[in-house]
Amino acid sequence: MLEGKRNITRETRPKVGKPKRCSDAIQDIKQSMYIKAYHAELKREVISHYSRGRNRCECCGESHIEFLTLDHVNGDGNKHRREIKRASGQPFYRWLKQNGFPNDPPLRVLCHNCNTAKGVYGKCPHDIEKQSK
Repeated sequence: MLEGKRNITRETRPKVGKPKRCSDAIQDIKQSMYIKAYHAELKREVISHYSRGRNRCECCGESHIEFLTLDHVNGDGNKHRREIKRASGQPFYRWLKQNGFPNDPPLRVLCHNCNTAKGVYGKCPHDIEKQSK
C-alpha cells in the first residue's frame, strides 16, 4: 500500500445523497425560473419608480435594464445599507418596495458604468463632458 493513501472501504467512503428523481429536478428548474422572473420584475419595478418611469440612466441615457442600478446621490450607500441591515441588489430592492420606495437618502438610476465611475473617480466622464460644453 502506498504511503499517505488510505484504504477506502464501505465504512470510510464519503456518503453520497440519493440521486434526485426526474420530477425533483424539474421542480428545481421551475423554482429557479420563478425566482429569476420575480427578481427581474422586482428590479423593473424599483428602477421604474426611481427613474420616474423613464427607465434610463440619468447620466448617459442607457436604457437596457440589465445595465441599470440605483445610486445614492450623496454617496452614502454603504452607510445606508448598514443602517437598514441589507446588502445591495435584490435584498435592498425588496426592502425599498416593502418600505414604500423611500427617498431618504435620495436615490437615482444610473448605469453600472456611470455608477462605478462616480464611486471610483468622484465624477462620471459624462458629467465632465456636459460641463465642458
